[in-house]
Amino acid sequence: LLIKLNKQDYNPGEIIELNINSPYEGSGLITIESDKVYGTQWFKAENTNSVQKIKLPENLDGNAYITVSLTRDLKSPAVYM
Repeated sequence: LLIKLNKQDYNPGEIIELNINSPYEGSGLITIESDKVYGTQWFKAENTNSVQKIKLPENLDGNAYITVSLTRDLKSPAVYM
């Protein structure tokens, strides 16, 4: 997966836009994590390039990271990716 954010820094409560480029279509999960999971967002990627959004929680203080997991759609022709 190739993930690009719409900007470098965010304040608590802001919406984060992620441009996700993947080798196949499917369903995925975005998480915001630090010492625990602060936010989650399920999504469906209808094609190999999609823009997804997740809100940064108000109670997050300090640095955090974003994790994106994607599972291939069973109907996707990219079986061996």
